Amino acid sequence: MAVIISRSSLTVALVILCVAAICLDSVEARKGRGRRRNGRDKSQCKYRTTKDKECDPDTNTRNLTLTRRRGDESQCPETKVIALSCRKLPGCEYDGKAAEWTECDPITGRRMLVKQLEEGSPANCPLTHIKVRRCKKNGRGRGSVDRLRRKKARKVARKEARKEARKERKKAKKDAKKMAKKERKGKKSKLRKQNRRMRKQKKASKM
Repeated sequence: MAVIISRSSLTVALVILCVAAICLDSVEARKGRGRRRNGRDKSQCKYRTTKDKECDPDTNTRNLTLTRRRGDESQCPETKVIALSCRKLPGCEYDGKAAEWTECDPITGRRMLVKQLEEGSPANCPLTHIKVRRCKKNGRGRGSVDRLRRKKARKVARKEARKEARKERKKAKKDAKKMAKKERKGKKSKLRKQNRRMRKQKKASKM
């Protein structure tokens, strides 16, 4: 006995198969992303930070201690100590223009700014002033300093563009005023000529 399958039932079956295949692909992709995410999180170095409350009066610094919270022992040190500068002492000035933030440390997730002593006695002032900042969430090992420089360059470019646009608007306004003034003068001179012509015609008609 032959089984007759209609075209509509075949279409429905094909649609169901396609939907099932798409669902399976999305589930597998989700599993793959989860495995990659879990693997990355396990290998990342995570630290707990503790900062000294008091400054060392001899060095004018206090320690920032990073203690490993999570990560591979072979790649992530157990502890790391960074000497932070306290408040600047009176009479001590540091060159902030020449200083630049370092690249983001991929292990600790922090970057440093080291300013050199510019004004003040080396006997009374520390030779350097150090700042430490946590890197941005996606800035580790990806040239976060370069991104900041590019952002600054774009900001300067926008400022220059606005400045040029203001100049162009002022120039256009000035040119429009000149043209309007010229047109008014032309109209006045034309009226004067017409008045002279009319007076001459009146005199000629009287004669």
